[in-house]
Amino acid sequence: MKLGLRQKNAIDEKRVQVLLKEYELCTIDANHLEDSVWTTTGLLITASIAGIGFLSGSVSKTLYVVLIRMLIAILSIVIIVIWHRIVTRWYAIQQAMYYRTQEIEGELGMRKNINIKLLDDYAEKQRIPNDSQTLTLITQMGADHKGRTIRDLVPRIRWLLIFSWIAFVIVQLLALLHIDFIGL
Repeated sequence: MKLGLRQKNAIDEKRVQVLLKEYELCTIDANHLEDSVWTTTGLLITASIAGIGFLSGSVSKTLYVVLIRMLIAILSIVIIVIWHRIVTRWYAIQQAMYYRTQEIEGELGMRKNINIKLLDDYAEKQRIPNDSQTLTLITQMGADHKGRTIRDLVPRIRWLLIFSWIAFVIVQLLALLHIDFIGL
């Protein structure tokens, strides 16, 4: 059974609307995940600074208090590791959404995420494109495009927080052992 031209155009228009809606939802979900990453990162940094600051407010020379503080530090490190695993998962989901938006862009002749990916790839690998449209894009924007630098901060934040808690534990142990390491 062959479809008439009018029916085929209606199906094509319906397909375009479905793809545009899917594109919108993928973009909204990807943006929400990015917001979630940085909201939880901000909370984790704030909680770590506050926790270390509060617990460091006094030097304890009793084993019980130092053990409690060590337990809090270990728990904090576990939370940081779990946070990093969750963030890594969110970024994997976000990448899948961006990949889908690129597929939709390719099908509909759109270029937003495709262009961002091309610029990111160029910034990372300095790979010269083979089509004139992309070459023009990179010529005009390549030097100003910074790539995925923000996302690279997540592992650094993880290690900074872990090392901060480890340093806190070391200072607590030194204080317990009555080692005067800063001349106080």
